[in-house]
Amino acid sequence: MHWDVSFDAVVSVGQAPISYRWSSNIDGELSTSRKFMQNPSRLSKGGHVIILKVTDGAGTSAQGSVLIEVM
Repeated sequence: MHWDVSFDAVVSVGQAPISYRWSSNIDGELSTSRKFMQNPSRLSKGGHVIILKVTDGAGTSAQGSVLIEVM
């Protein structure tokens, strides 16, 4: 059985509107929502770097990442 994994971004500064782009270094774009659920069975097996890039209305961006292993 596979359980969904929750991804959620919290932005405390920046000018609206805020855009979000979640991606995997293996599978590409995953979501453009602030938060989403992902079933690991829909990802390729292996070590994924999950990257979140956030851009505000003024064009300022920041990003962060986490490593997950899909078995």
